[in-house]
Amino acid sequence: MSRAFTLIELIVAIVVMVIIGGLIVPRLATTTRMEHEAAIDAVEELLATYAFREAMSAGQQVALWQDPKSGDLALLVKGSALSTTGDLPEQQEWEQDWMSEPVRLPTALRLVDVVIDGEPVSGGDWMAPSVPGGGRPSIELRLESDLIEATVALPSSSMTPLRQQEGRREAFVREPVDLESGVRGERW
Repeated sequence: MSRAFTLIELIVAIVVMVIIGGLIVPRLATTTRMEHEAAIDAVEELLATYAFREAMSAGQQVALWQDPKSGDLALLVKGSALSTTGDLPEQQEWEQDWMSEPVRLPTALRLVDVVIDGEPVSGGDWMAPSVPGGGRPSIELRLESDLIEATVALPSSSMTPLRQQEGRREAFVREPVDLESGVRGERW
């Protein structure tokens, strides 16, 4: 006599599988969201490093760049003002900054908009270089996925990137002050 599954045993097995699936699926979505949050944090850290390197460099040009092949965001430097090879700074090549790792975005997280100095940039091959002695551009990056949407901005007058995201408290924004005139507009 062969023994087969009864209808009740089959229903119990299906209910147990549904309960286990109901416990696992939300955890996977939470893990993906945490992975996206970590990637956005890494982009913030890269922008902060960009601002720091530009502020602390003595004539060394730095740039934020997106690799068109991999989509990685990286910090580049263009030779030192005191070159050991004797090359002029214009002749030196861009190379990856040794102080920061490139940021690779997870597959579901996309860099949708890039705005440099108020101008939208299209395509995956862009660069935001600093101007030696002239400061750096303001940068705004909008990242989104099915789970998260965030904008990370680095104003040209700030050392700290700002992150705007639903559900997060906005950071305090410092406004640039014209030091040529006083608070009420009088000349010094």
